[in-house]
Amino acid sequence: MKRIDLTGGAPVTICDVREGIGQTGTWGIDGQILFASVQGEAIMRVPASGGAQVEVIKPDPARKERRVTWPSLLPDGRFVYLAGFDDDSGAIMLGGQDGEAREVLRVKSAAQYLDPGYLVFAHDSTLIARRFDAATGTLRGDPIAIADRANHFLSTGTAQFSASRNGVIAYLPHRDESHIAAFDRSGRELAEVRPRGGYQRLRVVARGRELLFDRVDPRTTTWDVWRLELDRGVETRLTNDPGSEVFALLDVDGNMIYSAARGGGPPRLYRRNLATAVDEQLVTDQPGMQMVSDLSPDGRWLLYSQRSARGNFDLLALSLSDRHVVPVRRSPADEEGGHFSRDGEYVAFISDESGRQGVPDGVPASRCPTNRFNRRWRGPALERRWRGASLSLGRTDDVRGCASTSAGDR
Repeated sequence: MKRIDLTGGAPVTICDVREGIGQTGTWGIDGQILFASVQGEAIMRVPASGGAQVEVIKPDPARKERRVTWPSLLPDGRFVYLAGFDDDSGAIMLGGQDGEAREVLRVKSAAQYLDPGYLVFAHDSTLIARRFDAATGTLRGDPIAIADRANHFLSTGTAQFSASRNGVIAYLPHRDESHIAAFDRSGRELAEVRPRGGYQRLRVVARGRELLFDRVDPRTTTWDVWRLELDRGVETRLTNDPGSEVFALLDVDGNMIYSAARGGGPPRLYRRNLATAVDEQLVTDQPGMQMVSDLSPDGRWLLYSQRSARGNFDLLALSLSDRHVVPVRRSPADEEGGHFSRDGEYVAFISDESGRQGVPDGVPASRCPTNRFNRRWRGPALERRWRGASLSLGRTDDVRGCASTSAGDR
């Protein structure tokens, strides 16, 4: 964590934090900074001048809390923050520097204090203010709608606004939007597949006949997985839980869907039987965020990325027969977006080991994994096509190298 004088000068280091994990924070008039990672392990305090971090509050198992994040200081040095619970609900809490805490309002949103006595937060994508007695920590009066469209992500409680003590509020009225389109190999857009909206990862399945994609519900602000029949243009919603499900893929028979889903904490690997709608968590003994990457052609291995204790992502594979986890690539760098080749003999992935996301040429075989999937790399050449930060392979049976990319590579 660093600070910089607005009049100029070099950045000054305040304290060390885990790399690769977003931090949220608040700076008080007494020179103290409260901050927390988005994973919500604890709310920490550190002097703005620099020094040792001190734990102020961490999740309380007695209250069934899983995360504490989004701290925001009050004028008297106490603070409000968001607590996330086991059932994926949340509450605005009032905390003290002595670690005491109590619930203010059962709503899953970051909150900030506004003079002369209001608490501002988001609910159902509406930015709201409530009269707030900071001395007693109680709300009174009816909610006041400030804006009917505010960028709010219910799964984490993120609310994109900033409230100044003088009464000015800045907010983001909508999230990033895109549309799904078909392109030829030269990059020329051929047709719009789906109109403008909030999308994440796409995956062509069923031998090119169907498309899986993640789309946000503008009302609930959570993500679900959809399947599109490309020939008929018919959509089917595959997940509809209160939380978010993303990064999905289907098994070879089309009966199981693998995705990253939230259950009160970071996204975890789940498998859903589409016939019974029964979910099964696949890896339970690792705390970090997990993202589904690919399924081996024989359906035996699930490739995924997992956030490590360092804060970066490692590439792992799960045996679906005995739940044994094999490391494919572990390093201080980020390894994400892994894909099996068509014959199951190779894995391509995105890495920033060189300091930027790019394709490393001439990677020695000794630097690449050889493990129980018989992964081997045989030279630098790789045909690839990139869209954003995701990797799709052209002739995947011709893969001959380690792959990485940035959003700028095409």
